[in-house]
Amino acid sequence: MITIKPATMTEDWPAIAQLYFETWQVAYRHLLPEAYLKQLTPATWQPQKRWQHTILAFSNTTPIGIVTAGPARDEHFATFGELYSLYVHPDCQHQGLGSRLLHAGLQLIDPYPHQ
Repeated sequence: MITIKPATMTEDWPAIAQLYFETWQVAYRHLLPEAYLKQLTPATWQPQKRWQHTILAFSNTTPIGIVTAGPARDEHFATFGELYSLYVHPDCQHQGLGSRLLHAGLQLIDPYPHQ
């Protein structure tokens, strides 16, 4: 069973960093230099820093997807919302989870103006 819920401060953040790591290794293998991907570790990511702007997907207790969104980081768009990231574990892709997370992320930025 897949559960989608807002993150809390007490999540298993090392497991979520591992999700980023594993997803990046597959998603960017043809886009980024192999040497760059090899030097990454799960410690590269600090997802707990944006926990208030994060929605997670779990299969039982295992994190399998993440979306982060909030206020735009570019000062030229300071009043707008921004989707920061959306990742689904490679083993769980092509099942509609990305779409579900995208919609959840859009809800996080709904209070911000739209163009």
